[in-house]
Amino acid sequence: MKNKKPNIVLILTDDQGYGDIGIHDNEHIETPTLDRLGENSVRFHNFHASPVCAPTRASLLTGRNFLKTGVSHVHGGRDFVNIDEVMLPEVLKDNGYKTAMMGKWHSGKTNAYLPYNRGFDEAWVATLYQHYNCRMDYNGHMVETKGWTTDVLTDLAIDFIDDNSDQPFFLYLPYLGPHEPWEAPDAYVDKYQAKGLSKGLSTIYGMVEQIDQNVGRLFNKLEEKNIMDNTLIIYMSDNGPIGDCSINGSLTQAEMDLRNPPNMRGNKGTIWENGSRVPCFIQYPKKFKPRLITDFASCMDIFPTILDITNSNMLNESLSIDGLSLIPTLEGDSDVPNRFLFNGTHETWWEGRNEEWEVMPTSEKLTFEQQRENISVREGKYKLVKTGLDTYELFDIEEDLQETKDLSLDYPQKTEELKAALKEWYVDLIHSGRSHQIATFYIGYKDEDSTLIPTYAPVHLEGQVKASSHFTYNWTSAGDAQIINVDVLADDYYKLSFKGKVIKPNTIINVQIGEQKVEGTLRLNEQTELGVVKLPKGKTYLTISLKSTSAGEGEAIQFGYPADGIVIEKVNRN
Repeated sequence: MKNKKPNIVLILTDDQGYGDIGIHDNEHIETPTLDRLGENSVRFHNFHASPVCAPTRASLLTGRNFLKTGVSHVHGGRDFVNIDEVMLPEVLKDNGYKTAMMGKWHSGKTNAYLPYNRGFDEAWVATLYQHYNCRMDYNGHMVETKGWTTDVLTDLAIDFIDDNSDQPFFLYLPYLGPHEPWEAPDAYVDKYQAKGLSKGLSTIYGMVEQIDQNVGRLFNKLEEKNIMDNTLIIYMSDNGPIGDCSINGSLTQAEMDLRNPPNMRGNKGTIWENGSRVPCFIQYPKKFKPRLITDFASCMDIFPTILDITNSNMLNESLSIDGLSLIPTLEGDSDVPNRFLFNGTHETWWEGRNEEWEVMPTSEKLTFEQQRENISVREGKYKLVKTGLDTYELFDIEEDLQETKDLSLDYPQKTEELKAALKEWYVDLIHSGRSHQIATFYIGYKDEDSTLIPTYAPVHLEGQVKASSHFTYNWTSAGDAQIINVDVLADDYYKLSFKGKVIKPNTIINVQIGEQKVEGTLRLNEQTELGVVKLPKGKTYLTISLKSTSAGEGEAIQFGYPADGIVIEKVNRN
């Protein structure tokens, strides 16, 4: 039966800059499939994501500014989309779509937050960033895959299309490439090195070309199934390029310039144009004629656009959508309406903050005044960036894509207008109670007998303990502690155990959940059971405290990622 509703294929790449594609005037990279897609699509010249990955994904899948969804960073428990947010697969599934994702999730790492908890019928979550022989979470079961991850993800996507071509489907394909570590098949790398490019740049281009060829394989399957004309295809990247790699060193400035033909300012992670302007091609042969759109558009617009074209209704009307449907523009009926569009990076400042993963003390409050080079507002051709405690820079992006000419003194009225809008937006945001959240972990989640509470998301630290992106560290002496948000979903008995590396003998820790506390001396080289507690249902805190340890310098315990923390198991007392 011919589909009445369009299929949706949303392809997202990771760290592919605006200039990492042939059609955007890059003379070195070879992307024939993507170039043809761009030529046959409505191609957005001025399309913006957030400057880093998790924020973009939050906005893309909710249609809302990422800070409203609880996301504010890329790790540290600040990359979890609040579970009361409505996500795109939930809406489409409710509207009769079969839903699947294969690739990088990065919208939450534990139960309740994973894609198969958020509306995807089928989800293959790739481990970050394993570009070869990747371990994947398939609907809650770990699977070892073989071969290049880009190829494997495409194979899985093709299988999904084979199985579901007779019904409307939503396929979300967020590739891992070309995020570092830069790795690609030798044939790709050798080809670009033969052109005189460095190994690092050759590998990046090889990763993009590998994606290009796999997208071609995906399109061939859509053609084979005779459903290409009834499939809405969206191709975009999550942020701008970056020049550092853990295995291939850093690119030179000249090499970064090759990746940036428009010579835009900044790169991934910055508020400047090259941090957030990304490729975006939207193809739907039945309704959209190919053309170039120069109007400003946002990743937040994808959610309402898909809802519009599928005639789907928002599941929770109390959550306002910040994006707008691009359907009138895609159909050629109107330009993208002028509006204020706010963007931000993964940085958040408060008085006294020194380190990236530092936990804000309870005595501090976020203020608009403390923010700098991390928030901006765009209206029409003008962009205002808050650059300091009380300094701002205004740019005419149409005339000055490089953001080199500050016009704030030339246009004081426009500067004050945009400053007022930016301040009102940010103040409302931090007073909403929804922004800058630290993840809550769920105990007693459905169909789960055991839950690991990791240490990377502290809401408070005491003593010498420090936070990092994936765990806390510097547990050295009595009094060291951290507090974690938890939510007990069912009144029950639970066994608590410590899982981590014990360095010093005679180390005793306390673990407290709400009013219930257990204590134990940790055993070297094995998981230590601490005791059984009866927990009432409800939101509370879990506190890990170092009560005592042996004398001497250095850490008493260490936590790793992803397997260490406090293990909580249901106890059958029937």
